Amino acid sequence: MTKVYRSRTDRVIFGVCGGLARYFGVDSTILRLIFILATIYHGSGILIYIILAVIMPEEKKDIVEGVEEIPESHERRKLLAAGLILLGVYFLLKDFIFIPISSSQVFGLIIILLGIALLLKRR
Repeated sequence: MTKVYRSRTDRVIFGVCGGLARYFGVDSTILRLIFILATIYHGSGILIYIILAVIMPEEKKDIVEGVEEIPESHERRKLLAAGLILLGVYFLLKDFIFIPISSSQVFGLIIILLGIALLLKRR
């Protein structure tokens, strides 16, 4: 089982997004965008990032010099994409009955599109 580590090389603050990106085999910019959107729309992005920064260990030097991409990352990318699509559907339909278009629905649509883009991306 492959562990997830905070990145030493692909980091802006603590390396959480870089480590998650390596684990899921996606670009770290996509994960940074998700954290920013989660912070803007619901304020939970910062809290989740801080919790992950505390929980995730920092990668060791031999890991940095070793493998670029984890072999199972293609399956993990599909799992991440499916999770994003389901989360997006939740935000899109959550308030649909009461308000025609809300900010959470826009957030849900963005997350669905990111998930679909990950599924369609060929690597």
